Amino acid sequence: IVKNEEKYIDNCLNSMMPLVNKGIAELIIVDTGSTDKTVEICEKYINKIYYKKWNNDFSEARNYSISIAKGEYIFIQDADQVIDKKSMDDFINLFKNREYKNYNTIYVKLRNYLDNKLDKYSDVSFPLIFKNDGEFKYSGAVHNQPLFKNPIMYTNIQINHYGYIMDEQKIHEKFNRTATILREELKKNPDNYYYRFQLARSYNSIGDYKNAMIQVDYYMGFILNEGKIKKDDLKYYRTAAQTYYINDYFNKTIDICNKVIEIFPYFLDCVYLKGLALEKKKLYEESNKELCNYLNVLDNKLHLENNEVEMFSVSSRDTVITTIERNKKVIEFSKNIIDLKNNLKVLLENNIVEANKIIDELRQLEKYNNIMDLEFFSITSAIYYMNMNYEKALEEVDRGLNIENNCFDLLYNKGCILDAMGNYEEAIIYYNLSKSICHNNKIMNIINDRLKQLEDL
Repeated sequence: IVKNEEKYIDNCLNSMMPLVNKGIAELIIVDTGSTDKTVEICEKYINKIYYKKWNNDFSEARNYSISIAKGEYIFIQDADQVIDKKSMDDFINLFKNREYKNYNTIYVKLRNYLDNKLDKYSDVSFPLIFKNDGEFKYSGAVHNQPLFKNPIMYTNIQINHYGYIMDEQKIHEKFNRTATILREELKKNPDNYYYRFQLARSYNSIGDYKNAMIQVDYYMGFILNEGKIKKDDLKYYRTAAQTYYINDYFNKTIDICNKVIEIFPYFLDCVYLKGLALEKKKLYEESNKELCNYLNVLDNKLHLENNEVEMFSVSSRDTVITTIERNKKVIEFSKNIIDLKNNLKVLLENNIVEANKIIDELRQLEKYNNIMDLEFFSITSAIYYMNMNYEKALEEVDRGLNIENNCFDLLYNKGCILDAMGNYEEAIIYYNLSKSICHNNKIMNIINDRLKQLEDL
């Protein structure tokens, strides 16, 4: 079925001509209202084109095209899909060999290209060839699903899909068309989590990640109550993990991925997303462990046991290697922090000015943002404080509190800094917070004395 596909249809039909020329297949094209040159291009390949009024129902249009087909089997091809040239011989041989007659459904490898450079893609084993038994049909108004039968045959025939490569206008046109139908369907059946899942993907496609997460939260409420994860559920979990990651909910990303990996240890997308989320949480060694596992799964093709689920991370090997190397540098830098801390402790007592200069230089380094050592920030904030550089002291103490908000030294330091800046109300808050976890009676007395003085002001 086609509608306004002039960009792709020529390449699509041209890729199928070897099948037509060898008498293996006939072309059936149903146009649902094209206003561009789609029909004109199709007429170069076929004499008769069928027409069907578009009623906002993909399955209705698809089933009409199926009703016309007289062949023994039906090969479903979208206008933005092309048979890979390297797979044509395999495709022809499939129907020369009579073994195909033993199967009702035949899977191919669908490669979805994601950018114009064609270096980013996802792979999925997908049913596109079906026995024309008079009962086969599609269901679903928008994301139409084939209602196919066993037994199933799996092949390595590759179909290249270019429909995800769109300019902004096309992306929004597709979103408006798809989301409108999905919302209408959800009015009839608001608890249909498959439609919620597809709506989340639609929102993600236009960068509306917050609304995507609303849909994810909704459908995951149903999925998580179903018990053990099944292979059919992987697409839901992967999109959830991906959406949480994009929204900076890294703990949720890791939690979702752990649930999947426990049952499907070679599901590549969740291994990949967990590794990236761990890096965002600055858990660099754990991140590298997971990302090295990704390389092991990918290089040894272990992920292929889950090949019926689309995996977008199959083309992310270079990204993973780059991340691993970056993590290694941060890990090495973090080890040097121990020596640096000891040097700063000495300078804290003997040469505050020099210590101040060293920290100023360190803060210019990009890796400085990756330091996770609470004691380090306790020392640096103290050095700036003693140099009466209160703004920088506050920045340093907040770096530490962003890592751990219940650290006595940092809470006490912040109270002292705010006190010195004359911000007495906030200083009292942080003195009290530090006092609540203080285990040193001498310091406790100092805090109490200062709090009494501040209350008397």
